[in-house]
Amino acid sequence: MTPISETIRTKIIDLRRKANLSQSQVAEFLNIEQKTYGHYETGRAKPSIDTLFQLTRLYCLSGIDELISGHAEKKTTLVDRYKSLPFEKRKIVDFILQN
Repeated sequence: MTPISETIRTKIIDLRRKANLSQSQVAEFLNIEQKTYGHYETGRAKPSIDTLFQLTRLYCLSGIDELISGHAEKKTTLVDRYKSLPFEKRKIVDFILQN
């Protein structure tokens, strides 16, 4: 495994845990199977560039370079932002996501 692959692998594990998300939840966000996402975390598979971009969106990172370098202040994730919304606004987000 290359140093960059290992860095991404450990970073996505760390980000997921800090966001208090399961592998299944991240896989659902990425629209992939949980097994596939699990392979990213174990190093059995490498995420595509598109998947890396989606992960930067999920975790509110400035870009893929932040996944690789790991140098950044902790930022609020989309999940954190959703959880901080008032109940009525969460219902609106839920409605939009379901339709």
